[in-house]
Amino acid sequence: LGCGLAVMPWLPRWTWWAVPMVMVTRGVLAWWFKRRIGGYTGDCLGAAQQVTELGFYLTILALA
Repeated sequence: LGCGLAVMPWLPRWTWWAVPMVMVTRGVLAWWFKRRIGGYTGDCLGAAQQVTELGFYLTILALA
């Protein structure tokens, strides 16, 4: 999240709406992994990264 936020000043302001989506997606996935398997593994972390990235791109596409 820190690396992603570092480049935000150079992006158009309308793209900033994707940041809350990333945070919500991460929170929902963390809750779901904890409920389903009692925590998360490396596979869960990789899946969360991929789902969050896809959600970010879809949000930007929807706003464009």
